[in-house]
Amino acid sequence: HIHFNENKLKESENACFQVIDNFSAYDYWYIKAYLLIADIYEKQGNLFQAKATLQSVLENADDETLKNEALDKLNIIYAQENK
Repeated sequence: HIHFNENKLKESENACFQVIDNFSAYDYWYIKAYLLIADIYEKQGNLFQAKATLQSVLENADDETLKNEALDKLNIIYAQENK
């Protein structure tokens, strides 16, 4: 998340995939990595991929808090598209 805040999107994306590859047993961090990847895609202007990533979280996550976070992010993207 630090790389993301510093606008180092490639480094942030690489760190997320490291978390996904190495910590898949930790559902919370695994899903948080995907949520950050969606933010990266959105910031890069790749809204299609951001929405697909968030949809995947909604369909596969068990944690309601994380699902709500994904839904909030998805609704923000839809609102941006409708402007």
